[in-house]
Amino acid sequence: MSKKVKVQLYGMTFYVVGSDDEDYVASLATELNEKLQLIEQNYRQLSDIQVALLTALNILDEQKQRSAQEAEIADNVADVEKARQTVERLEELERISKVLEEERDQLKEGKHQREEELSQLKGDLEEVKRELKSMTETSKELQEEQSLRDEKLRELEEQNYQRNMTIVDLKKEISVLRKNQGHES
Repeated sequence: MSKKVKVQLYGMTFYVVGSDDEDYVASLATELNEKLQLIEQNYRQLSDIQVALLTALNILDEQKQRSAQEAEIADNVADVEKARQTVERLEELERISKVLEEERDQLKEGKHQREEELSQLKGDLEEVKRELKSMTETSKELQEEQSLRDEKLRELEEQNYQRNMTIVDLKKEISVLRKNQGHES
């Protein structure tokens, strides 16, 4: 069921038609107005359309960065899932290895008639050990990859923090320059 919600955006009235809740649409409008006002306050020389376009560009940039972070997180989650599956497989292989060793001991007691079966189990055991070794190496590689991704994420977070600090510093400088311009006028 479509609803018609009246909102004020940058001093203009709009009617938003859709199925979203009125409070939700109003909160979107409030958030957009805040972003528009922030750009307008920081760049007073811009026209209304320039303020709107710069705000839209900033919102798109935030969305793109968020999408990239979400994709990286999804990749990390997939890697963690692979590592979990590897650990489960290793546990299963360890259990199988123990079972095979017990069976091998029982076969030794069965003497000559079981020697052929024992030989087969030894081959199976060696294969399991190779798989276990291979899986252990894979697990180590996955852990190293996870560590690298974690480090990369920390670096990205640090870069983001530094950029935000630069923005804050630039805004402070702009504010000081504007104040100085006001005093000179």
